Amino acid sequence: MHGYEMISELAERTHGAWRPSPGSVYPMLQVLQEEGLVAPDAAEEGRRSYRLTAAGRELVGRHSELPPWAGLTTPADPLDARLREVMAALAGAVDQVLLVASTGQKERAVDQLVAARRALYALLAEDRSPDAESHERPPTPR
Repeated sequence: MHGYEMISELAERTHGAWRPSPGSVYPMLQVLQEEGLVAPDAAEEGRRSYRLTAAGRELVGRHSELPPWAGLTTPADPLDARLREVMAALAGAVDQVLLVASTGQKERAVDQLVAARRALYALLAEDRSPDAESHERPPTPR
């Protein structure tokens, strides 16, 4: 797999609870390569894939009882993952505004983001109907 495939695979296996960033995956792949546990394959479409070496397969075999994400495999609410996806897409749009928008567009973008934040807090302040879900999950620490 190449790095982005690994990121997607980890996100899928943990039901969205763990999605490492490229900034953590690629340096770790470099460390694993230096330790002789993975080796790069030929680059496909500009992406370098990696495979386990014999030493890497041996190490995995010795520690295959529980994957490192075993504590994270409780399925998350699908809407949690969707909210994170939408937030990431919003962050990408904000990055584009920062790069190419005029001053006026940036001012309107700030106003829209402030309005969205306020709307989310208003949503949280709404009374819940009696038929609302009875279980509450504690907020995730950030």
